[in-house]
Amino acid sequence: MSRLKKIVQADSFIKIFILSQPTEQTCLCCGAKTRRVHDYRLQEVQDIPLRGKHVIQVLRKRRYLCTSCRKRFTEPCSFLPSYHRRTRRLAFYIVSLLRQTFSVKQIAGLTGVSVQTVCRLLDTISYPPPDRLPQALSIDEFKGNASSSRYQSILVNPKKRRILDILPNRTQSHLANYWRSNLRKECLECKVLHLRHVAALYSACTDVLPKRKDYCG
Repeated sequence: MSRLKKIVQADSFIKIFILSQPTEQTCLCCGAKTRRVHDYRLQEVQDIPLRGKHVIQVLRKRRYLCTSCRKRFTEPCSFLPSYHRRTRRLAFYIVSLLRQTFSVKQIAGLTGVSVQTVCRLLDTISYPPPDRLPQALSIDEFKGNASSSRYQSILVNPKKRRILDILPNRTQSHLANYWRSNLRKECLECKVLHLRHVAALYSACTDVLPKRKDYCG
């Protein structure tokens, strides 16, 4: 349980000062119980923005002293991962913005974090490959940030305007391996195949998509 001490508002930010209630803690080293407080430390933590302003929580955190092994440790916070300076919900909020049409730079400006922080969160997102292809499939070149190649291949459902997957390069061998590894033959129901700027991948689609009609552009 935490207690609100005060709120400070400025033109561009809001600071919320919070103090948690003292409770019995378990030593991380020996597992003994202790209530003895060694000292206090202030920590600023970024939270989700409110009304266009950046929100900063100022936590007055206790450091406890274990009476058994004499080790000191900081009390845990349920909403704050260890060694982090942003709340869990801010990380989830940034991930939700990444699913929309915002750029990484725009998200950094909206949430008050660095571009590098947004990129690190982006790297933690992973989606499984599709278990079934749509009846219409479009394959195009994609310029991303993969270290393996300057251009990648993107698989899109053109009817629903939905990205299915992004492959790390544009080679025929990689696309053929992708078909074999991730999609069963009975799931390859694609009837319309559109290849844009990646006509070299045509032969990789010949055997696995027998029912297709091809369009290259």
